[in-house]
Amino acid sequence: ESLTWTPFVPVNEEGKWNNYSAANQGWVDYSRKTVLAASDDEQLYRSYQEGPIGPMFKLPGPPQQLSAPVWQQSPPPFSVQRTLNLDLMTTGTITQTRYNVLARVKHLTFGDIDTDVNLINSAFRKEDHELYHARKVDWNKSLPATDLPHSFIAEPVFSEINDPTSELVGQVIGYVALDNYVVDLLPDGINNITLVMRNS
Repeated sequence: ESLTWTPFVPVNEEGKWNNYSAANQGWVDYSRKTVLAASDDEQLYRSYQEGPIGPMFKLPGPPQQLSAPVWQQSPPPFSVQRTLNLDLMTTGTITQTRYNVLARVKHLTFGDIDTDVNLINSAFRKEDHELYHARKVDWNKSLPATDLPHSFIAEPVFSEINDPTSELVGQVIGYVALDNYVVDLLPDGINNITLVMRNS
């Protein structure tokens, strides 16, 4: 459903990051125009939030040695632009855990099945997110799209291309809508199955 690039920024370099993000935020408007020009669905992106991207901001909590600001997103945010430059390290333990895992295994990781899809919600309004799912599969509309099973993959980014021994400098997070993978899987007349997934 969405891809998000977050660099890992040492605390003592946050000033440099804020200067960089202020000077390079033109990608948001460019990406929005690209998406709108290519979309044949006038209902998919219905809300805009104009204005510049501010400096990195953090949620209250203990100080961190490393920041992970939300930067480039695809699709670009149309509704909650203020998610951009949010330091994910301050949003809970999951980002720190993911960083530790990426630093240890040095390749793509697959996350737990979850309904915490705040990064998706920054790109889609609630109505647009539900429309996205409705185009793929029917579901009980009394259940919000955010309650459908999602997971994420995280791909480490290193300072040297294809060199996992070099410094870990960021991550690309992809949110996966798992219902897309079972569309039209069952024959007519079969309404439910129990699916058991095993990590391999």
